[in-house]
Amino acid sequence: MATMLQAADPSMADFPRPRGCNEILNISRPDFVRGVHDAYFAVGVDCREANTFGANLANLGEYGISIDL
Repeated sequence: MATMLQAADPSMADFPRPRGCNEILNISRPDFVRGVHDAYFAVGVDCREANTFGANLANLGEYGISIDL
C-alpha cells in the first residue's frame, strides 16, 4: 500500500499535517487510495487492505497525532 501510494507521487501539499504520514492521504487524497485499490482489482485480486496499517498509537504518536480513547 505505502509503496503504491508513494508511486502516485504525492506532493507535500497532500500532507497537510503531519508531513509524510501516509494515513493522512485517506483524508487529503482519497483518489490516491482508491487508485491503489483499483489497481489491485484490475489484476484480479478479490480482496483489499485498508490504508490504516500505521493507524496505531505508537505510529501516530511519532507524528504528534493524539487519539482520544
